[in-house]
Amino acid sequence: QKAVLIEEYCKNNKIPVVLPITLITTSSIQHANEVKEMVSNKDFFDGYYKDKTLVVTSESEVDSIHQLLRVEEPFPINKNEIVIHVDKLKEGWDVRNVYTIIPFRASISPTLIEQTIGRGLRLPFGELTGIEALDSLDIISHDNYAKMLSVAHDVAEGIEVKAATKRDELKVVEIEPTKNKKL
Repeated sequence: QKAVLIEEYCKNNKIPVVLPITLITTSSIQHANEVKEMVSNKDFFDGYYKDKTLVVTSESEVDSIHQLLRVEEPFPINKNEIVIHVDKLKEGWDVRNVYTIIPFRASISPTLIEQTIGRGLRLPFGELTGIEALDSLDIISHDNYAKMLSVAHDVAEGIEVKAATKRDELKVVEIEPTKNKKL
């Protein structure tokens, strides 16, 4: 959905198309590889992410690091829409096109939580667009979700984000793709 909105926004404003990235944090290299295998499988969105998923760990090859450095570039320079990592992308990795964060690993450290959230707080177009879906970060699932939201709220207030609201009630929603349909 965001990819379509981004493409429309870029075309309407005659700017290069920004490829939205999903950042997935995993607990181990084995876990990272398992997640890549799952999202690269032909049964996951008909294999759409097969060649669009990058794993970055302490064991990564030089080519993976080079791909990581190009994730802000438009297609075909960058083809990766999912970046999976194991504590590899902390401070210093400043990209502007992370729109979704999926932290499968529970972070104990508030600093690590802030750094993870910070990956998605950059403004892809250098300013707010006025379109909520393009100006927001989605954080999907987490073992310590309430704590993460609290930290996110504190970070948002600290940098004077336009609207920061704290929600006390959390609900779990399971979303499964409709068979043979793509977003």
